[in-house]
Amino acid sequence: MYLAHFAKLIQMDEYRLFRICKGIEENGYQLNRNEHGHIDLTETDITVVLSFCL
Repeated sequence: MYLAHFAKLIQMDEYRLFRICKGIEENGYQLNRNEHGHIDLTETDITVVLSFCL
């Protein structure tokens, strides 16, 4: 799921969610990215992001 779609789904600002994802990656977790390098969240990635948000 694209970051923009997920941000809209959980009613969060897309830039804020992007910063959370950057923090997750800086802590060593590799988020799924598409062929253009954009974050494309898998179910596992979504679980990790939600656990970071809570």
